[in-house]
Amino acid sequence: MRTLIKGSERKVSLWAGGSSSQICIWPQDALYAERNFLYRISTAVADSDEWSAYTALSGVCRHLLMLDGSALVKHEGHYELLMEPYKDIDVFDGGWTSSAKGKVRDFNLMCRENCEGRMYVLDSDREVPVGDAEHRLIFCAEGEAELLFHDETIHLCKEDALLLLPAETLTVKHGNGAKVVVCDMKF
Repeated sequence: MRTLIKGSERKVSLWAGGSSSQICIWPQDALYAERNFLYRISTAVADSDEWSAYTALSGVCRHLLMLDGSALVKHEGHYELLMEPYKDIDVFDGGWTSSAKGKVRDFNLMCRENCEGRMYVLDSDREVPVGDAEHRLIFCAEGEAELLFHDETIHLCKEDALLLLPAETLTVKHGNGAKVVVCDMKF
């Protein structure tokens, strides 16, 4: 099943330091507030240069990528990292005491203990094989991209995503300046 998720149709939630927009959650009837998800993918915007604490999510592996702006990310007792757009993907324990400072737009993959996730960025045309992924999300972070399947071509604009259940092999064709983020999940 291929599900197109238009960026313009996602619900935005406000929090003290900015806003968040859920792209998808699995199972589809799970609620982030109840922490009953297997995985959750979202974007967030931090509007302040002040330190902002991350929500503690024990039992969750977090994958974090900056899309716009730079942030100093601090994981108390572990390490700190200056994150630049599309340069680093920080994978860390959601139960850690973590915070960040910087005005940014970021991309998040959260996986519970019984789900393995992988996130990577594509900035050139290429085929993306299935590998061991069971679910796959393709997110167009910048520009426009075409996703070529054996039977169909799907066009993504900035902030659009495509959820593939089950994961499929596809070819990603980038428009001018496109950045595409891929999340692969397996259970």
